[in-house]
Amino acid sequence: MLKRFYKGIPAPPGAGLVKIADPRAILRGWLLFLGLALVAGAATWNLGLGRTLDEMRRQVVAVGYLQEAEAKASATPVQREAALAALQRAVALAPERLQIADQAAQLFIGLRAYKESIPWLRIAADKSLLARVSLGQSLLMTGQRAEGEQIMSEVLRGAYQARQQGQMPTQLFALILNNVGYIHVVAGMDLTESQQLIGAAVKLMPNEPAFVDSLGWAEYRLGNYLDAAFYLERAVRLYLPKESAEMYYHLGAAYARLNRKREARQALERCLVLDSTFDEAARELNGLGQELPLPAVAVLPQYRVSPLPPSSARPFDS
Repeated sequence: MLKRFYKGIPAPPGAGLVKIADPRAILRGWLLFLGLALVAGAATWNLGLGRTLDEMRRQVVAVGYLQEAEAKASATPVQREAALAALQRAVALAPERLQIADQAAQLFIGLRAYKESIPWLRIAADKSLLARVSLGQSLLMTGQRAEGEQIMSEVLRGAYQARQQGQMPTQLFALILNNVGYIHVVAGMDLTESQQLIGAAVKLMPNEPAFVDSLGWAEYRLGNYLDAAFYLERAVRLYLPKESAEMYYHLGAAYARLNRKREARQALERCLVLDSTFDEAARELNGLGQELPLPAVAVLPQYRVSPLPPSSARPFDS
């Protein structure tokens, strides 16, 4: 291998019929080569090679921590604290790397660590439209409402313009509509407009589980619990064989409001099996023995996506 790059350096002794006449000459040659390599390395270290090699090493280790964090975040149950610790190590090792910052930020959001995601989303937001949406989400979820709303408005306006000009593919456009709409629902913003955004996304991609789940949660927040349960059941079915703690929480909350306590308990318990740190599900489960209050939102005019036939199987019916 070394001969390929360094012509004239003697090969180390081998086996078989190839014999080296003077082993001491071979040793002297190797010592000379190693000496020259050390001198060259010392000379180029200050020219940036050392820094480059160190940066490469840090990136490799950071990617390893990212992979560890992803594995912990997708474990059953979710190992939230271990995942967050691995993410912090990853971003500390390579804070300037766009791809690492973007991936780490999305994992922070998935773990509901919105505050921790903001610095890394700011790095990625200039290069990624979806990272900009996520930045708006994290700002809204941490009470920085004015900046978050401004970002969401700019993203949505830009998406519509790009779509009209034929510069945005359907899948990306639907994803932006869904994400912006769902974030508005979670943040308690204009629910009717949010429902319409999500409904448009579902029309474009009717079999995308995340979009159907978003529509169900919008219906829930509007107080339309039958419709909410319908869409949320459908989302769970579409996502199988995968499972989502958030989807089960949504479905359990809708069942609870419909007084379908047995099914609510099944859904909420499954959510907590998948993610024992899902506090909203734990509170909902603890409240099943009590009268559940209605959400403090008005029932407004509805936007509908054609539902599945009433005879469709429901995941918790026995």
